Amino acid sequence: MSKLMNSTKADFDAIFIGWQKKSSEDIFPLFNITAEDHPLYQSTVSEATLRKLQTLNTSRTKKIRASVLQLHDSGHGADLARGTVWGAFNSVAEYTDHMMSDEDSDTRLNSIWFGRGEQLKVKAFCLAEQLMRN
Repeated sequence: MSKLMNSTKADFDAIFIGWQKKSSEDIFPLFNITAEDHPLYQSTVSEATLRKLQTLNTSRTKKIRASVLQLHDSGHGADLARGTVWGAFNSVAEYTDHMMSDEDSDTRLNSIWFGRGEQLKVKAFCLAEQLMRN
């Protein structure tokens, strides 16, 4: 049995959900991403994909968080909204719109409006909404 399946949720931010059979008759474990701040939150992935995500995400996630926190302190308009939920949301929006990608302008605009950037902003807005209600 896979080490991932015997691990705790805190170790990997994913839970084992079952097995899938390939057309080659091989079977492999599937996992559901449970980290709410992960771009693939609630996505189902294979063990191989999960291992890649864990390796890639650790340093990348730390860099992203550091960038967003830096923007919260010194981004555009931070002096007006620092320490507020609105300021936190704007930090994410500034990161996704201006710092997230080095792609060409068409691809970047597509991400900002319809892709990963838009998804992150919607998630940040929903979290901000939740904070305001509590």
